Amino acid sequence: NLGVTFGSASKPTVKVSGLPSGVKWNTKAQQIVGVPTKAGEFNVTIAVKNASAATAQVMPAITVVALPDWAQGTFNGVRLASDGTADGQVTLTVSKAGKISGKVLTPEATYTLVAPSFARVEENDGRTNYVADVELKNGKVLLGKYALAFQAAEEGLSIALYCCLRY
Repeated sequence: NLGVTFGSASKPTVKVSGLPSGVKWNTKAQQIVGVPTKAGEFNVTIAVKNASAATAQVMPAITVVALPDWAQGTFNGVRLASDGTADGQVTLTVSKAGKISGKVLTPEATYTLVAPSFARVEENDGRTNYVADVELKNGKVLLGKYALAFQAAEEGLSIALYCCLRY
């Protein structure tokens, strides 16, 4: 989601064009929302008009990067306890479009996690991280949102759920 802020005494009329397939302008939320279905460079036009007929226009370029093959599929692993020992199982599934679902099985409970897509790409120590903002639930109870990072490394794929980055 990409929020757009306007400086106007009255609520402006906003028209957005050129968005990638799968993405749209949500008038009520004043946000560009959705999950792109194709990679590429998209020239977007955002035109704003207020009650006094004053207008403004911006034309940002949006780049959509295809999700690499290594970040798609079903992944199985272990959950590590605070002492570093394995105390559970983790299964994650990532679709070609980047939709994420999964389960974390521990001795205490079964947790589910879900995200509509990866939210951003970050560079860290020369490595590319694909980061999703996942919702973690115990049954129907939302425990919070956490960062889930996928990183290709020389020794293999690294996947981490950052428990301390709750927001």
